Amino acid sequence: MAQNKLLKMALIVLAFLGMLSIAGCEEFNRRTFQFLHGTYEVPTPYITPVAHGTFHLLITPFPHGTPVFNKDRCLTLAGDTYLIKLRVQYRLFEVLRGTTGEADREDMPPIIDEMREIHGKIRALEPPSDCEILVVLRYHIEAEIDQTIRALVVFRNVEPEETMMDYFNEALFHKTVVQELFKRISQ
Repeated sequence: MAQNKLLKMALIVLAFLGMLSIAGCEEFNRRTFQFLHGTYEVPTPYITPVAHGTFHLLITPFPHGTPVFNKDRCLTLAGDTYLIKLRVQYRLFEVLRGTTGEADREDMPPIIDEMREIHGKIRALEPPSDCEILVVLRYHIEAEIDQTIRALVVFRNVEPEETMMDYFNEALFHKTVVQELFKRISQ
């Protein structure tokens, strides 16, 4: 009888200690991964300064908000060429983003580097100066890529999941805006 009570008390104490050490194990796991595989830094300039769902998400390059799509100014030869190149690079990014679901943490650096290359190609494109909506579209595409890269780096470095989700949520916001702008332009 006394032995059963002592065993039950010991199990309760062990369970309590196990629950206390879970947070320590997560930190230990992160440190071990970083020691074995190193951290991965992304030294690219980002458009959006932080995630965490702040109001800066609504900022566009134009203080008066998203400009109206003007077919006469935007659907010129320069505008069409720019839009085609932008769509191709964005589609490459979407395909690459789709491969991250099956990738391990160790496999992330080459994927992130490819995303950075796509980001650089998009940044190198010069939108027609008289079509403001294409400037806004590029801004949101770059912001989506930026935040996706940040989220993948956080995932790769085994940092807190809340931070990763903040970056993914911001990327999702920009993705929604990009889809809406593409739809508005193609109508």
